[in-house]
Amino acid sequence: MPANADARPYAPPDAVTIEVAGRLLGLSAERIRQLIRGGHAVGAGRGRVRLVSLLRGYSAFLRAEITKPESAAMGRTHQAKAALVSSATERRRAELMPRVDAEVALCTLREIAARHLRGFTTGRALKGLPTAIQEAVKREVAKGIEQVEEAEREARQALLTGDLDRLGLGGQR
Repeated sequence: MPANADARPYAPPDAVTIEVAGRLLGLSAERIRQLIRGGHAVGAGRGRVRLVSLLRGYSAFLRAEITKPESAAMGRTHQAKAALVSSATERRRAELMPRVDAEVALCTLREIAARHLRGFTTGRALKGLPTAIQEAVKREVAKGIEQVEEAEREARQALLTGDLDRLGLGGQR
């Protein structure tokens, strides 16, 4: 990736903030941190957690708690919560697959566009043209590649936040 590319570390497709994860599961942010520290979920950088990992880990944690309930009612509550978390995990996985596919498509599209743009600056494309025109074409190609990379970053951010309106889709989904 070029030096001007986004320097932020890669965020897994299912990475969410601890606060968002807590709201989704009805848990406090501190409880989410405890689950991460306890090895029941995988963190995804500072203040973030991998949602699928958290859902699986919390579900497994609740199932394990069933084997040592204080009362039968507590066991049934844990079983119900574990079933709910399991179904949420499957729904979330189904939602994530199109997002992962979209990210792969964005990356592939960027690579193809950049390769084609670079084709204008190599070999026979500029042969016989004055040096000034060759340099101007190379500068324009570099700008085009930067614009393609910026568009990819914008699209990834829109996928991450769910704000597809910023891509100018006009309500199309």
